[in-house]
Amino acid sequence: MNKIRELKAEEAVSRFLGKNGRKRMNCAEAVASLFENAGVFSDDDSAVFKKSSAGLAPGGYCGSAFAAITALKKFDSDREEDFKAVFTAAAGSLKCGEVRKNRKLSCAKCVKLSAEYVIEAFNNKHSSDESPLDAPTGG
Repeated sequence: MNKIRELKAEEAVSRFLGKNGRKRMNCAEAVASLFENAGVFSDDDSAVFKKSSAGLAPGGYCGSAFAAITALKKFDSDREEDFKAVFTAAAGSLKCGEVRKNRKLSCAKCVKLSAEYVIEAFNNKHSSDESPLDAPTGG
């Protein structure tokens, strides 16, 4: 696995869990926060992510999946359906309530899966040596 992708995915999980001195974020915010230096999301998007956890994301989606799908729509919409298939195969559903009921993946693992996928997609789309995701992120 790409080292940067792995570290960034772990960063999202740390933010979700409030570990390593990080401010605790909900699942959608944790995934979306990886793009804070990349100019992917607007302030309006951030406001939606703040309310998109515990099944409250549009369509009842898992917040981390919703954040990943929203990101993909902005920079690589061709991969949206693939992400949905990958996430559903791993978690059993895109919907938060069903994911939690299925118990195939914990919320933290949903955050990690979503983060890994969307980071890889972003870095593939921005294949220069230094992606905006490589920049240090704030706390």
